[in-house]
Amino acid sequence: DGTLYLAYHIVRAERDDHSKVRGMGFGLMRSTDGGITWTATSGEPLSLPTTPASPCIIEFDERLDVRVGNVACDAQGNPCFTLHRWEMDVPQTFLYRWRRHRWEAIPLLPEAQKLCGDCAMADVCALSVSDDNVLYAAAVVCQKGDGWGGPTNAVILLTSRDLGETFNVYSVSPEDPTTPDWNPRAARR
Repeated sequence: DGTLYLAYHIVRAERDDHSKVRGMGFGLMRSTDGGITWTATSGEPLSLPTTPASPCIIEFDERLDVRVGNVACDAQGNPCFTLHRWEMDVPQTFLYRWRRHRWEAIPLLPEAQKLCGDCAMADVCALSVSDDNVLYAAAVVCQKGDGWGGPTNAVILLTSRDLGETFNVYSVSPEDPTTPDWNPRAARR
């Protein structure tokens, strides 16, 4: 229908010290007029620039350390995106989906661990949804203690024929702990 969605994280940093740059909040906004005006997913109008108190902000807390992935929409126009949380004991990625007028967060780490054992997740997923509502999430996993771009990074593909209720998980990159595989992207034609 031409609706534009924008997911983003709010970053705070010291002006002279960027070593502690973190995403301390995240949100999603939408526009039905090509970006001239914006609303929260709930439909509440937004004033730009947004702030941590804007109705489009899903969560804001100065203890967070998050990164937001791309937005994809299901066949009914409901948006979803992935969010990577570095501040957790084991870094992991969540699928956020708009259902019944609210956001649902689905942890993807338990699904990744079914294939990869006791792993962590290293980044957001590259997300796509087909016209028949199959969700595809290309994810990066790693050994615990490793991180984004680290030597144990491997790419897996999570697929869901029910938009995130259940998943199948497939290994994509070769099993070689000396060669990192990361930064996947996904596109459909």
